[in-house]
Amino acid sequence: MEEKRTCKSICKQFKVKKPLHGGRYAAGHARCQTCDIWIDYRCGHLKDGASAKQESVGWYCNCCNFKVRKNPRHTKYKVKLRSSDTATAGKSAIDLSYFNKCRAQMIHGIAKCLPRSYGDFNMSRFKDQLKEHKVSALDVEHEFDSPIKNLVKLAYSTDPPNKMSLILEFDLVKRRLGTVPTKDNLNKHSKFDVSQYESEFPSWEHFLERLGYDPWYKSTR
Repeated sequence: MEEKRTCKSICKQFKVKKPLHGGRYAAGHARCQTCDIWIDYRCGHLKDGASAKQESVGWYCNCCNFKVRKNPRHTKYKVKLRSSDTATAGKSAIDLSYFNKCRAQMIHGIAKCLPRSYGDFNMSRFKDQLKEHKVSALDVEHEFDSPIKNLVKLAYSTDPPNKMSLILEFDLVKRRLGTVPTKDNLNKHSKFDVSQYESEFPSWEHFLERLGYDPWYKSTR
């Protein structure tokens, strides 16, 4: 027999106000349909009874004991939330300042498997493609001391651009042209100017060499 959904009013003390900037889901709020209220992790627990944390998934309301919604239903708002996540990733603590050839090859391997838009990203398909390119997600996470999903989000963070997003854009232009882009190609087809690459990397030649391309490939144009 289905359990009757009942609000015991415990949730009222955990009711959260709408944030001044950004949406509720982006702020870590969850919607309890049974109690008809917005809550955060303080009014949640997990399936095994453990207290919910901000980053945990699968919250249940402490008041009615039913699962709450942490993501929007409508596609438009799902895309908006992903965009918000991407912006947050731009402030990520991942350190890309140390950029040897091993790290560059890992990031390049990730970029090759990413779609143009974060809204088209699918983690299952992405991991399958990583295997095809012989990139180990475990090795990447160990090298950067961060879940691979954080690197993916960083790749779509463009304000300001970072090494991840610059390499992704370079690869997207390469796919479109079917050849390694030159400086002129990037200035014409990329949303980033060559100067942004030369600002983030020691030089254009250094950038190409790290990715495994001939550093003098039409690079003087």
